Amino acid sequence: MLFYVFFFIRSFFLSKSMGKSIVGENPIVFLSVFFAGISSLLFLIYLIFPVIGDYLYIIYFTPLLFLIGTILIILGLLTSITASLAMKDSWRIGINHQEETELITTGIFQISRNPYFLSFNMVLLGMILCFISPVLILTVSVTMILFHQLILNEEKYLESVHGLEYLNYKKKVRRYL
Repeated sequence: MLFYVFFFIRSFFLSKSMGKSIVGENPIVFLSVFFAGISSLLFLIYLIFPVIGDYLYIIYFTPLLFLIGTILIILGLLTSITASLAMKDSWRIGINHQEETELITTGIFQISRNPYFLSFNMVLLGMILCFISPVLILTVSVTMILFHQLILNEEKYLESVHGLEYLNYKKKVRRYL
């Protein structure tokens, strides 16, 4: 929930300060947010109402995996905050082709070209480790595939806008880690 609270608060205040929407036109953005929301809702249901796990097919649970998953979720949250703050006013939800933003290559962006997506994937994988369920694995997998497609689209956009600067950055820094 903290992840979503931070995400929506950040979106709201950035939109207000800029006086315009920061949401791109790609429908994959909405699909990925939808599936991420479903995954998170399932996770919260498992967490709050453990008995429902019998009906939602939790096939494996151990305290050790739950601990590892929780640590991964916390690391994902911290990474998302770091990435979001590093992007400053360049943070967007999807791509707006009528707008150019600064190419951020410092800080956490020296480790990953997509630390925000990486952070979300960490949270999603942490949720799976906490409650291994085919339903959760399916929704998380769809979300991660959609996120990857968003990254590929963003890479094409950044290459078209920032040209050689982005290509050089791409050679130095990996997509995820």
